[in-house]
Amino acid sequence: MQHLTDKKPIVGALTILRIFLALAFIIVLIWLLNSYFAPFGATQLVYHPGDKKPFFSPGQGLEAPEKLLGTWQYYHPVSNPGEFFINLPRQYQDVTVELKYQSNYPLVFLTARQQGFDKYITKGLEFNFTQDYWDRIENDSRLTLWQNKDQLESSEIFTDVTEFTDSISEIVSEQEKSLVYFNYDIPGMIRIPDYVESGETRVFDKIIRGQHKLETYLGEDENLDFKFYFQDANKQEGPDRINILVERDEQVFYRETLADDGDDQASNKSTGVREYSLQRDDLMPGKYTIVFDVSDDIFIRKIETKQKYFTFKDHLFLADSKQESILFTSTAGLSFKAIHEEG
Repeated sequence: MQHLTDKKPIVGALTILRIFLALAFIIVLIWLLNSYFAPFGATQLVYHPGDKKPFFSPGQGLEAPEKLLGTWQYYHPVSNPGEFFINLPRQYQDVTVELKYQSNYPLVFLTARQQGFDKYITKGLEFNFTQDYWDRIENDSRLTLWQNKDQLESSEIFTDVTEFTDSISEIVSEQEKSLVYFNYDIPGMIRIPDYVESGETRVFDKIIRGQHKLETYLGEDENLDFKFYFQDANKQEGPDRINILVERDEQVFYRETLADDGDDQASNKSTGVREYSLQRDDLMPGKYTIVFDVSDDIFIRKIETKQKYFTFKDHLFLADSKQESILFTSTAGLSFKAIHEEG
């Protein structure tokens, strides 16, 4: 008689080890993919000063690493400012930075470079000059108002930041009042004391290319008066974008869209020079931004204006300039791009 018995598979130690290694590999792979590509839309990066990254610049701006409490190292910066670079795997809408530091300096700022070298976001961390003697108020927009109540009348003290910003034009119009601001654009209604109109036409005859922003100032009863001479080079296919806007404090006061020259091919044939006059007599005194929102096919050949003050904002794209140009700027960093054969 033959006996039949069920034989159950025996999972050996080698099989368990293989399963464990396979799971470990999958977990590590998922972690690496999430760290470098962030498919779920969020990631977290942690650096310690003792690590090789982030790179701290300038290279000679740090003393040798020392020990703090515990096992972590810290660096003592000896130059100002000090920069460290964190490379993100992709673009994000929001970035939160948590910085652990120790400092006995009276002013400490954390600044993040937003795009290129000319756009920054700055957050004040410590203001020891004012923290000991001044009262501090913040709002949801992360604006901070400091007031020395000992030197103010009771009627001059503000209870919130909005109350202050709504009254800022009245404050600065009083000559005996002083106002100091950090990392905050002065509202356009602020007046320049003893301002007098130019009374003559000024000419900017450097050829510039593509989108630009100009900042100018209008005095009491002064009209906005600009004339742009521009040309379409037709170096790229498709219709060209030509929008002109007048803004103040992110509010658009005027907008006009101009038609393309009709050549939407990459023909490299420049059309004739066109003129555009921007004239407004209904604007309040203050600082305004003129946005020339155009594609890179558009070359501004000349600008004429009756405004006494105007300057370029964020960037300046000089094109086909055979003579040297002198650039005046107050920015902390500059970046340059050379012309290329492709246009």
